[in-house]
Amino acid sequence: MLNWAQTLMQGASAAGVAFIGADYLAPIVLPAELRTPHSTLMLALGTLAVLLILNYRGIRSGARTQNVLSVLKISIMLALAVSALLIAPHAPSPAAAPAAAAATPLLPRLAAALIPCFYAYGGYQLTMNLGADLKNVQRRFAFAIAAGMLTVIALYLLLNYTYYAVLGTDGVAQSKLVAATLSRATFGAAGERVISIAVFLSAAGFLNAMILQMPRSLHAMATDGVLPRAFLRINPKTQTYEVGLLFVAATMLLPAFLLGSFEKLLNYVIFTDTLSIATVASTIFVLRRRHPESAGFAVPGYPLVPSLFLLCLVGVAASVCTNEPRLAIAGIAVMLTGGPLFLLGRRLSGAAAE
Repeated sequence: MLNWAQTLMQGASAAGVAFIGADYLAPIVLPAELRTPHSTLMLALGTLAVLLILNYRGIRSGARTQNVLSVLKISIMLALAVSALLIAPHAPSPAAAPAAAAATPLLPRLAAALIPCFYAYGGYQLTMNLGADLKNVQRRFAFAIAAGMLTVIALYLLLNYTYYAVLGTDGVAQSKLVAATLSRATFGAAGERVISIAVFLSAAGFLNAMILQMPRSLHAMATDGVLPRAFLRINPKTQTYEVGLLFVAATMLLPAFLLGSFEKLLNYVIFTDTLSIATVASTIFVLRRRHPESAGFAVPGYPLVPSLFLLCLVGVAASVCTNEPRLAIAGIAVMLTGGPLFLLGRRLSGAAAE
């Protein structure tokens, strides 16, 4: 059930990032009168379609696209942050918080703030889906995960400090496209256009990574007999998971059509995502009790660190449930459909074996 929900949520999550990229690209490629929600939707769908086609051509094509986009976005993020800190005038120190905001309870505000934070940092748990495609996986896998997480954390902290230092709290809050606003403050209108394109490329890099790894989850579920055997099909020439890739395309395009905005997609994804991760993470307590001799379940700071992690995840899910109950109900419904799907898949795979 969790794998099923995660697969569908990952598609919706990718659709949300496609909307972010489209928001930055629209001012570059469209005149002002054509910048409508419908045109943003079309740009998002077009981005997804191009990347799906590139990955359908083969795993090498998808991997090359991913490498190019990753190098580009890391370079541009570093260049923007360092240039802005050196060149742009810094915002004045913030004034004291308004009384109304200060009177609001801290925990609900923190939980609401964590929703986009968890979305921004999410994806680390998906790296394992690519393990079967790596060479020397036992040696390189742990390094790839740790290096990737540390790189992302460092880049995000650097960028957010730069936003705060140059634009101030009010400037960040009032800007819909904060990276473009920072670039305008640093380089002027021309710089804003360059960074808007860079953010679009960064979004495309994330989308391509999702498209690369998602069919592998479906392949693993089919191997376990809980999805049709068609998901096991791999093109011998391109090494593409053809049926899985087509299904992934549907999980991306349909939520984009049905929800139609980044904000709706964000809350829809985060509720189910945080509950799924919390459920899986909670198994560390069971596994350590059952296998106290195993070093494979060692966790620094146990039990405090996993307990805090679970508390944050549940708090974020509760915040979404409070603010968007319909989307939370939809997420629960999606997760529950995995139960009968599992039983049906088991029955069909058993019949096929007979």
